[in-house]
Amino acid sequence: MRLQLLLAAATAAVLTTACGYRVDDCDQPSQGFTLAEDLDEQTIDRLVQQNDVIDRLDLECGVVCESIYLDQNPRGGAQSVGACELTIDGEFTGDPEAIVGSLYCEGRGIPQFCFDA
Repeated sequence: MRLQLLLAAATAAVLTTACGYRVDDCDQPSQGFTLAEDLDEQTIDRLVQQNDVIDRLDLECGVVCESIYLDQNPRGGAQSVGACELTIDGEFTGDPEAIVGSLYCEGRGIPQFCFDA
């Protein structure tokens, strides 16, 4: 009986990480991902500011892919980007919700990292 309690306590301690999550909720393995997204003016303008580029057409596909993956997985991150295609129309309308571009990319990422407190 005491051995069972000891094993149960040891198992619970191992399953809980320093960041307060269970290991199976926190430390996720790398996974393949595919993104196919329409990009509106507001998103593209945000990406321009985040990546310190002067012109929208200077945005790099891989960087945009990593940024959009992070938007969708704010506690994780993209590890690598393989196939990538970014299209941005030259004409912007001034409407932040107007679709003016598209992104297609494939890569590997981790949806959620566990950070020690």
